[in-house]
Amino acid sequence: QEGSGTVAPGAMKQEGSGTVTPGAMEQEGSGTVGGCRHAVAPGVVEHAGREGGAAQSKERSGEVMEEPGRGEAEEEDKAMPSPRAVGGAGSWEHQSLEQPSPLLSPGPAEEGLVAHHSERVAVLEASLAIHPVYDPYQWSATLCTLRGRPWRMLLVPMLILTMEAFVWVLLTRPGIPMNREVRSFFDSLSRRISFLSDGLDAVQSALAFLLVFRLGRAAVRYWEARQKAGAMIELCRTLCSDALAHCAGSRRHMEDLCRWSAAFPVATKNYLRSEKGNAEELAGILSKAECDELFRAPVQPIFCLDILRCISMDWARLATTENRRRATATPDISPEHCDRWLGSSSWGSRGHDEPELVAQGLAAISRTLDGLCGTFGGMERINNTPLPFVYVSHLRTFLVLYLVSIPLVFAEVWGWATVIVTPLIAFALIGIEVAAVECERPMAHRANHMPMERFCAVVADNVLQTLQTSRSPLLASRYCGTPGGEREAEVVA
Repeated sequence: QEGSGTVAPGAMKQEGSGTVTPGAMEQEGSGTVGGCRHAVAPGVVEHAGREGGAAQSKERSGEVMEEPGRGEAEEEDKAMPSPRAVGGAGSWEHQSLEQPSPLLSPGPAEEGLVAHHSERVAVLEASLAIHPVYDPYQWSATLCTLRGRPWRMLLVPMLILTMEAFVWVLLTRPGIPMNREVRSFFDSLSRRISFLSDGLDAVQSALAFLLVFRLGRAAVRYWEARQKAGAMIELCRTLCSDALAHCAGSRRHMEDLCRWSAAFPVATKNYLRSEKGNAEELAGILSKAECDELFRAPVQPIFCLDILRCISMDWARLATTENRRRATATPDISPEHCDRWLGSSSWGSRGHDEPELVAQGLAAISRTLDGLCGTFGGMERINNTPLPFVYVSHLRTFLVLYLVSIPLVFAEVWGWATVIVTPLIAFALIGIEVAAVECERPMAHRANHMPMERFCAVVADNVLQTLQTSRSPLLASRYCGTPGGEREAEVVA
């Protein structure tokens, strides 16, 4: 619009108008300072429409209207060199902090994860072969299998009870050649013991309650351990995302944070299982020297956390001191202009190098590392703290007494069937105790324990995805930003 005091929303260009509306993105003439192009935020008004109309009339008549203070603003803008004018294109970008670009090639961490993916997965899958895989909707897969059952803890007591039932039936059943006095003694003892069946039923009820409570507590501990493992995976993902968002100005620091995030679940697995570790599980993640140093650490998860904290602190220190040194070292920039740049879009155009954002990024990474330490500590607590000895000892004592009493009490009624029924009852009751033992500390490499190798593989895959996302053209061109002037030009366009 020409000669008008107002500009309707959506206008992209004004000549001689003094009013800037939310849609106006470019001005020529009195609406600009020094003839430069500026992106104007919505709702900002520099002049009243009436003054704009007057300025246009004077311009057409050959008169020049000077705005109050305009000359000083132009001189100050000229005296204050732009970041790109001081050192050329990209002069305010870190020289020691590498900047990603839309066409950035894969870094060493991503290349290592991709190159050794099949090797690493093969090693982890081989360790996972011990864990049974089943469909909970198919009963046949769980009824007709011996895999996954803790037979080592079941077979010995079942065998002892079966032999006891066989011998007792052999001594009490007629037809077995035996001395008359001995036969009379065992017949009398069998009749007296058979009257204890009512008392045995009462003990059975109390024993069943204790077993159910024992198994319930073990299941709670198993689920708590699984929650801690899930939180560990979640926090590893968060840490990689934080590294991508805050450390985009330094690809080396971002990749190091991602690599050691992928190593943390492996270190946790090694420590909880009292294993030294297998370097093949970290193929493409850590170098051989890094693996050796990690495996020498007494508590491997703490070593990983220490490395991660040092990496994040080094990034924060470099991101703050390097940019301020470059600003203050420029001879043509006054301290006032430096302070202005510290808070402007030209300073750290990517938004990652502003001191406030660096502090926020370091705080976010520190909180995530604190959470990782908590998940590792929770799993360590569960792994190193069994149920109190007195409870387990009392339960097992009465469980054994009850099972030993079954053939003595019911042999006269069941006959030779006692030899079959006794081990079945033992399998049912001892199986509950054994299942509780398996579930209460589920960190070892056993069939019914947590598949820690699968958690390690999941985190490594998530880290690889984050590294690939860091090279996304969409992310690099629109959200990681480009040097200040080009970023503003994109907004204008």
